[in-house]
Amino acid sequence: MLQLAPGGQAELTRVPAHNDVDEDGDFSLCDGTGTWTREEGNDFQNTDRDGVLVHLDDECG
Repeated sequence: MLQLAPGGQAELTRVPAHNDVDEDGDFSLCDGTGTWTREEGNDFQNTDRDGVLVHLDDECG
């Protein structure tokens, strides 16, 4: 579950995320808190789509 608060706070529970290259497997399930921002068009992964970028306060865990 991913909860995004209007003030930019984010809370994650068992959200799939890409692993770093030195970790086993392609994905992990993340829990934690952090912040989110809205990314528009080309600012988000070189696409024409808007998206939401979540930054965790700590490592995925």
